[in-house]
Amino acid sequence: IAMLPPPTNVPAIPLDLHLNKMPTLTQLICTDDPGCLKNHRNTLKVAEGLGTWTVFGLHNWNKATSTVQLPEGGIKMGRKHGSVMDHGHHCFYVWSGKYKYVNTLGGALDVGVQIKGHGSEIVVMKPVVPGTGQYIGSTMHFTCGMEVKRYKLGGKATGGEIEVEFNKSPGGGEADIAFFFVPIQPSECKKIIIHINDRASYNAHRVVASIPEGIVVAVKMQGECSSINVVW
Repeated sequence: IAMLPPPTNVPAIPLDLHLNKMPTLTQLICTDDPGCLKNHRNTLKVAEGLGTWTVFGLHNWNKATSTVQLPEGGIKMGRKHGSVMDHGHHCFYVWSGKYKYVNTLGGALDVGVQIKGHGSEIVVMKPVVPGTGQYIGSTMHFTCGMEVKRYKLGGKATGGEIEVEFNKSPGGGEADIAFFFVPIQPSECKKIIIHINDRASYNAHRVVASIPEGIVVAVKMQGECSSINVVW
């Protein structure tokens, strides 16, 4: 429940309203693109630089476990100029806090998620942007973006940096986790330095996935966390 507030004040729309008695699939678009904000009523404005992605709500109203398919058109909302799609997608399962890389290279997409009976899941699909760092999301807010106050990418010829300033503190209890994409090889992971609240933290991160364009790092946030910097 701590991941739900504050409310978005933007409605997610059902994508299968006329196919089922109860909708099993809803979609919310998060974007920093003014053009996208004008063209779609189910769009949430996020901090500049975060890009465009989709948040799917998946619902199973039956007793038995069933598979809900994510729509190809909905996933493609995260594309810019038709090129980002060629590098796959970050897939984040909000309720379980798990990350998965989804290979969406070419051809028709076939992304199905198994949902237990009378269960639900929120799935965030963000296109991989090669050659630059990315904030994928966190367990602080289900949109994986509304919790961000300011976002900045920087770096130099030999490395890069992601700066994230939050407008919502972690929810307390178990530590929240933030996920970042870093465009380096797994063998170079030791060069990553994490700063939490402008202080270096050497034991707060771990590599959770190696994907074709780089690695995905999970950063553990304990106590008050107003900012994270990832440097490599």
